[in-house]
Amino acid sequence: MMSRGLSAGLWLVVLVAAGVVSGGCSADRPMNPSFSVTVAEAQGLLREMREERVEFERPVVVLSGWMDFGFGIAWLQRELRRYTPEREGVLAPPYFSVSRWESKRARVIDAVERAYPSDDDEWTVEVDVIGISMGGLVARYCALECADDGKRLRIRNLYTIATPHRGAIRASWPTADATVRAMRRGSDFLAALDEGYDDSYEIYGYVRLGDVTVGPANSVPPGGRLWWVQNRPFEWSHADVHRDPRIVADLVRRLRGDPPLSEEPPAALPE
Repeated sequence: MMSRGLSAGLWLVVLVAAGVVSGGCSADRPMNPSFSVTVAEAQGLLREMREERVEFERPVVVLSGWMDFGFGIAWLQRELRRYTPEREGVLAPPYFSVSRWESKRARVIDAVERAYPSDDDEWTVEVDVIGISMGGLVARYCALECADDGKRLRIRNLYTIATPHRGAIRASWPTADATVRAMRRGSDFLAALDEGYDDSYEIYGYVRLGDVTVGPANSVPPGGRLWWVQNRPFEWSHADVHRDPRIVADLVRRLRGDPPLSEEPPAALPE
């Protein structure tokens, strides 16, 4: 039997290899015809938008993925604040310390209520939400009608980044983590989210190809709006996806009310 240290080391090698190989050299791979912006073009647009800041149309809430100690949402929060004069209009409520979905929901709604108190007994103020991986599911759960008599998160637009709307590949591995088990394909939790989605808000999804954690096909949200881009060389296709300049540029344009870089209808995922 392998020693525990060797086993952990081998897993690290496998994961690093998966992240690097999935990046590969994308020069000879097709560009998404419905999201045909290069990294260099996106970086140029981001520089321009930083020089001319515009107030976002609504408060923005950034929600983190599984096992994010806060680094992912903190980075995206700081990045988004570079494009708007209203820095306090970008919230990033942490919920790493709580494991139950109900507790995550309470943390998010409480943070929005503190920042933007609402007189409505049922709903918070209207917000745009960016959900990184699991964060997209947290957002959908916050908008769901529940039996706790608490407020619901009023979402105008939900932007999900590599979110396991249809389950996650890695969630199928044996685990005692109930949060991970809820993200398995066919779980009762995912079924409840789908059943409770009432089209009262729009969902726009993003993903990078080569995602072996969730799987690009699993990131298709209700409604089918999913835009894909090739992974960047030597980057983790899943863990680094929220830093992709193409995705960030499209998000910022949408939050500002500018015409997005991504086009309707979204192109199908490559086979």
